[in-house]
Amino acid sequence: MFDGPDNDVIYDAEGEDPYPFFASGGAWTYGVRMTGIIMGRALPADLLPKLTDPKTPPQRMRLDTFLSQIVISVKGRRFSRGNVLKYVANVASGVHSGTPNEDEQILAWISQNIAYSASTRKVRLIDGIERHPLAGIAIAVNMKADEFFRHEPDRINPVLAEVLGAAHYLVLSPDFRKLTAAIHKEVSRPK
Repeated sequence: MFDGPDNDVIYDAEGEDPYPFFASGGAWTYGVRMTGIIMGRALPADLLPKLTDPKTPPQRMRLDTFLSQIVISVKGRRFSRGNVLKYVANVASGVHSGTPNEDEQILAWISQNIAYSASTRKVRLIDGIERHPLAGIAIAVNMKADEFFRHEPDRINPVLAEVLGAAHYLVLSPDFRKLTAAIHKEVSRPK
């Protein structure tokens, strides 16, 4: 079994009007665990505590469910974790030699035009407490397709953030911990 975020709650709140942009996240980025990133529309107030509570347990799922879980959405066009991982492995890294398909072109656009960056401003949240710093989302309009992996210490694109999120959930999953323990036990045996 693998752990992952409960995105169903977010998609249930979406209803018939798609979010302009949604990314699942899950990894710690700039000292903040970025989860449920939505641009362009507020979420219902009763949903926010569940999404922001660090005690909310991850959802347990089989590998096929983990890979098919929707982790990025742009105006209703949805991309699974598997789509994102294949895009990064086969297209963004330059391994793929063919013409990118429509989904890959959209993921490339996301990679090139949207970036998460650290914000140093104080933000008053619904609970009335000022948080500092809070991760912010910035639109980066100057990135080019050949600069997908360009290192910028103050920002990361959402596609790479989803790869980090996938790695985060895999490493924390119970089956991964069992596998790690079994390997450690095997290699630690005296010969």
